[in-house]
Amino acid sequence: MDNLKRNKTKKGNQPYVFMLQEAFAKATANDLDRINFLKE
Repeated sequence: MDNLKRNKTKKGNQPYVFMLQEAFAKATANDLDRINFLKE
């Protein structure tokens, strides 16, 4: 993770950056769905 923080644009790290972005987006969507469910 430290290497990704320092070298996000390095060619070998790009798949990991993309995967982490997708995982964060999915987790955020799940959290928002859960919040909306609990508001009802």
